Amino acid sequence: MFLHSSARFLRRAYLAVNAVRPTLIRVDADEVTYNLHIILRFEIEKRLFAGTLAVADLPAAWKALAQELLGLTPANDREGVLQDVHWSGGMFGLLSKLLPCNMMAAQFWYKAQAICRVWTRTLRAVISRGCSAGCGGTSMSRAGVRYRELVKVVTGDALTPKHLLRYLRERYLPLYRG
Repeated sequence: MFLHSSARFLRRAYLAVNAVRPTLIRVDADEVTYNLHIILRFEIEKRLFAGTLAVADLPAAWKALAQELLGLTPANDREGVLQDVHWSGGMFGLLSKLLPCNMMAAQFWYKAQAICRVWTRTLRAVISRGCSAGCGGTSMSRAGVRYRELVKVVTGDALTPKHLLRYLRERYLPLYRG
């Protein structure tokens, strides 16, 4: 009885820590929906700098896109367009780099697993010691190139979202099945 209830408690605790729930606030977003916040900002910035969106229309555009991407509508600008300090500080385009970085991390991860031909725990141990000969000699530091070229050099493939989507599916779908 005790072991059964402990296992249930641990599962509930694990699910709570790894909960996936859309939120209006980017810094509170889970790993799955965080990228949608990045897309929201990128789309707004793109329209703003293309001249197809006036500054006065930012709050309405934000609300509409938040509803479309997150399924949530901000009740006010504090939950919406004014939630971040980046724009008020004149820092545009910074957050849009995070989604490609997340894509690269997943693509590098799966390539490292394939090269090392070891289980994930072993791969983490190898990386923590310094992954040189243990990963077939592949070194990101040798490739002094821009990130898209780096991805091609390290993984042999162009940057693609398929690895990030695979990671998110493998990481989160099992949590919500039974």
